[in-house]
Amino acid sequence: MILAKVNWTKIAINDLESVFNYIAEIEDRPETARLMIKKIIEGVDQIKSFPESGRQGRVKGTKELIIVTTPFIVVYRMKKDSLEILTVLHHARKWE
Repeated sequence: MILAKVNWTKIAINDLESVFNYIAEIEDRPETARLMIKKIIEGVDQIKSFPESGRQGRVKGTKELIIVTTPFIVVYRMKKDSLEILTVLHHARKWE
């Protein structure tokens, strides 16, 4: 099943911005920040083709995609013909 459309919630977009800002500004590593965001987006692009590949989410009705070689998890849910990206969280952060 290939889902053509991916919808990012405002929360998920804010999460991406926060990840970028933290790495780029606080850690003073802008190139690392760009690469991290690229890996997250590439991971989301892959689940368009394999939406069932994420693990069962902590919250009912969600799935979680672990972004390999990063500390981040993308939480999403599948809709009829699209994916909804709910949040991007650090693996140590609770999400309920």
